[in-house]
Amino acid sequence: PPSLARRARWDADSHRLVLSDLPNRVEIEALRNAVSDAHDRTAVDAFWRRERPLGIAAKNLDDYAQPFRLPRLTVAVGGARALLEPEELETFSWDLNRCEPGLNESEFSSELRVGAAATIDLDGEALVTRQEGDVRLRQLELVGEGDDWDEHELTRWLDAEMHRGGSFQGLALAESQPWLRRVVAGLVSGRGMQLPFVVRRRHSLAEVLRVKVADHGRRQVRDAMNLLIQEEPASILTSGEFAFSVAEQDYAPTELFEGHHFRKHAFTLVGAMNGEESECATRIDQHPNVARWLRNAERATQGGFHLPLAPGKFFPDFIVELLDGRLVLVEYKMGKMANAPDELHKKEVGELWASRSGGKARFVWVVGKNWRALDEGLRA
Repeated sequence: PPSLARRARWDADSHRLVLSDLPNRVEIEALRNAVSDAHDRTAVDAFWRRERPLGIAAKNLDDYAQPFRLPRLTVAVGGARALLEPEELETFSWDLNRCEPGLNESEFSSELRVGAAATIDLDGEALVTRQEGDVRLRQLELVGEGDDWDEHELTRWLDAEMHRGGSFQGLALAESQPWLRRVVAGLVSGRGMQLPFVVRRRHSLAEVLRVKVADHGRRQVRDAMNLLIQEEPASILTSGEFAFSVAEQDYAPTELFEGHHFRKHAFTLVGAMNGEESECATRIDQHPNVARWLRNAERATQGGFHLPLAPGKFFPDFIVELLDGRLVLVEYKMGKMANAPDELHKKEVGELWASRSGGKARFVWVVGKNWRALDEGLRA
């Protein structure tokens, strides 16, 4: 393949092909398929085993398991279909007018802790240290830095800091700066802080605002996705047209499971699991209606499959193929985690993926060793 040839050179001393970077699995397969001689194909396989990306199982290309092909959530856009990516929904807007600009004392304190005070006395022949409590330097005691700033300068500085490194790319300055002016006005006029005090603590303030705006953005994206589901449910379809291939040649979990051997795990390597997850995996492995299954990797770069969150990505714990070919995503949750809002959002998206599949896929949410729910989800 041309992309591979540009990065390759022949080393005459070692009689080996040397690459300037690691090979791409697709390129190596194309190279192997381009040669007809059995000796050459064996040489390509040996090259792959030697030069494959770190963490990939060492096998000949023909010996890897058949990949899982998982349908993905799509949305109708102008008569065509596209992957459902909530961050890019046209209905999403930052709408900072809906984000409360006021910061209370717990969010941004009017006091500045600078240390602890103590007294040391001579008590008989020993030195005794007595704590006198925290020393707090209040805003009226601050002098120096910040005296030559005005509210507009602080607003511009906060805006630049918030957008630093390409953060909040979709948030226009025309929307962020008026909101930041309201934040500064709320601290100075609303809470009576002196501007030099706020300027001196501007780095801490910027971090507080980054978190606040990010949380607001997540809520806006989720609202946009919920609106789409409620008002245009027919536009969403779990489609094989955009199927994602989970291939053993790309499967490279960061940590490996070191427990007992599973009979039906599709790939040679098994990603790490905690105790309850491994118990869930054992039950999947022993279920009579399971043809094969996979411990899903936790990142796309490790070969994992994800569903789109609003915003973010959700990598279910297990991918299961039933005897009739249907695919099941299984997510295991310890009881104390299952009801957190972000976790429930994962459940909603998983159920949406299954419900829009035309009966070809299932999603199973297992909480706190509820093995009945798992058995029901894997039944024939």
